[in-house]
Amino acid sequence: MISSHSQPQAPHIVSAQGTGDGYHAANGTSDAAAYTSAAAALLRSEFPDLTAGQIANRLVKTAALPDSAKNLSLPDESYGYGIIQPLAALKDDIPAGSKYGPLTVPESLKDKSAASRTGMPDAEQNKADLKAAIIWIVIGSVFLTLIGLVALSIVKRSKRNRMQSNGSVAYPLYHQPPPPAHQNPYQQQVTPPPSPWPPQQ
Repeated sequence: MISSHSQPQAPHIVSAQGTGDGYHAANGTSDAAAYTSAAAALLRSEFPDLTAGQIANRLVKTAALPDSAKNLSLPDESYGYGIIQPLAALKDDIPAGSKYGPLTVPESLKDKSAASRTGMPDAEQNKADLKAAIIWIVIGSVFLTLIGLVALSIVKRSKRNRMQSNGSVAYPLYHQPPPPAHQNPYQQQVTPPPSPWPPQQ
């Protein structure tokens, strides 16, 4: 915003020399950028709620032009919007204006801004986001529970198969006696020989 006229002119911007001690006067965008950035930072600290475009608007509204350039159409190719005046930008009563200020707004940002104006309010948007988050948490919990049940079933089946392959019986550990042998009724009964001793009374 500080003048950087392409034709030879008297230097007006004082800055530190690149080598040695002392200062020198110069002009051009390289020197002007440091002052403009410092002025923007000063305004931002004083007006933290303003957007970048509104900060630029304060600098533009309070910029000055030399008498020879009073009738220029701004922004001018050589002078831009003029020479910044940080004190006036801080003290003057300037409406905030558009959030983009004098800056050129890309079409993509214009579309996004229009969509945000026609969309739901922030409070409703926050409620919708919270509801969506709760739904995803519930779905995630159910999914993890199902995975746990499947894993538990696989572990149990693996243990059962391992016990059966080792000859173990996965049944109650008590031993049941075998059923009595079935006798053949047609089998010939062996009669013991008579005893030589008289039966005892």
